[in-house]
Amino acid sequence: MELRMSPTDNTEERILRTTCDYLNRIDESRISSFLYEADLEFIPDGNWGRCGVKLLLPVEAQVMWERLPKESKESLEKCLREVCCGTIADQNGNKVDHQDIVIEYGIKLLEATDDWRNADRSNASKIFVREQKTINLLGASETH
Repeated sequence: MELRMSPTDNTEERILRTTCDYLNRIDESRISSFLYEADLEFIPDGNWGRCGVKLLLPVEAQVMWERLPKESKESLEKCLREVCCGTIADQNGNKVDHQDIVIEYGIKLLEATDDWRNADRSNASKIFVREQKTINLLGASETH
């Protein structure tokens, strides 16, 4: 895949920002809120002729995204295709029509700090203890 703009001009961020603006202007701010913490990667044009973008959502946004109605997802994809149209070109430099732009989803990877395992273990232990108390409370209420 080739881009109409230089790779040093932050094209992915510009596409995300423009898509957010587009969604906000058509009163879809609920959908645009998913993009503020997202990342965007280009899907290279390979042997199968697939050109497009991959939207990487943080874990918490991905969980909420999966629960959205199909119409909301279609609105985002329509806006994203419109914004990408004219920016993305195939390996021969031809513009990719908006209906041919592939949109994929993935989970944005977290930064791995030196002590991430200890922090995550601590949080997991707290969650486990809290869930055990919930289970015990439910069990106790069922026996009364």
